[in-house]
Amino acid sequence: MEFVHYVAPSYNSDGLLEKAREIYSSDKVFPFAEGFFVATNESTMDVSTNIGLRDGSVGSGIVLRVTTYNGRAPADLWEWLGKELA
Repeated sequence: MEFVHYVAPSYNSDGLLEKAREIYSSDKVFPFAEGFFVATNESTMDVSTNIGLRDGSVGSGIVLRVTTYNGRAPADLWEWLGKELA
């Protein structure tokens, strides 16, 4: 089962995004606001570890699993979320 996570960086957001793009295929990472979404079958802890957030080697922040969503955003984000959460 694939999950969508939101990475909310508090330090070195560019480095964390770059690392996520190295680990996960480019279509599974979607930059948004100050952070980015990642679609994977991994847990939040695994995502945090893989991108160097958990040990602080790349940056700091928090990883949240997305289970529901609502609001106003660009159409390409809604399309990406709809595809990944289907």
